[in-house]
Amino acid sequence: MTTWHPQGRNQQRIPKKVLNVNQQNRKNVFTEVEFKFQLRDANTAFAALEKFLEAAEKYPDQARYDIVGKYVETSEECGEIFKLFEESIRKPGEILTLFSVLECVFIRLADASEKLQLIGENIIQRILASHMRVIYFSLSLNNKNQLIKKTLRLLTRMVAFSPLSARAVQTQFDFTHVNIQPLCQRRDIKV
Repeated sequence: MTTWHPQGRNQQRIPKKVLNVNQQNRKNVFTEVEFKFQLRDANTAFAALEKFLEAAEKYPDQARYDIVGKYVETSEECGEIFKLFEESIRKPGEILTLFSVLECVFIRLADASEKLQLIGENIIQRILASHMRVIYFSLSLNNKNQLIKKTLRLLTRMVAFSPLSARAVQTQFDFTHVNIQPLCQRRDIKV
């Protein structure tokens, strides 16, 4: 259906239903502002991380909103996420979620602009400087396979991010740590 326009151009009329659906979709978008706000509260922090992962998985195929890129632009050091590491001792399931979010950030930043890649390098340096204890704990044989695999995937993403980060991980990771040697003999047996 076309409408008359005062300057003689025909314009497509958009049905009200389509307009309402588009407005509802904008309201349902999980933004970095909501994410950062929910991370402040200990009760909603891990639910927010799960929503963040869901929104990140939808981009760019199903969603047009790049929550990972927007979050990294507004919070360059991912301070809210690292604060969750530092607040208290975390359960293995919570560590798994935090590592999933960091892995998602590294995947998104690997193909990004030079500025965002520098941010990724800084995040990797922060992990190596302050949070290796959590990584070594996560590689313990006492943990479930899922957490061990996620930790190894995170380390792999850190190494694959850039040659500089690969060198940093190689020099700062202690391959003689007590939890590393038994991993060589561990098998993932599927029942």
